[in-house]
Amino acid sequence: MVHTGEAVPILPVRDLDATMAFYGAVGFTENYRDEGYLILDRGTVQIHFTLAEGTGMAYLRVPDADGFHSQFAAIGGVSRLDPVEDKPWGLREFAVADPSGNLLRVSQFAH
Repeated sequence: MVHTGEAVPILPVRDLDATMAFYGAVGFTENYRDEGYLILDRGTVQIHFTLAEGTGMAYLRVPDADGFHSQFAAIGGVSRLDPVEDKPWGLREFAVADPSGNLLRVSQFAH
């Protein structure tokens, strides 16, 4: 397959500092910030956040879903953190909600 591009989600959040703290706890680093926008990176995964009402969803493919899940579990107080499961469509995945209510589905190719 030829890599022709990538999609980067832009998620609405209510608080940039709380967003940075949540995602920073699982290894994301700040790439850019201004008064209403935040860009975070973790390896080849990048997520953008904008101050806005509402919620969004993003699908992240990572090399180690179990490791990522463990990092989210270590945060404590996460409103939603589903168990990691092997899905019939060949992916190992889970879902987690961030402090603004955005839903992340995190997956890796099953072994």
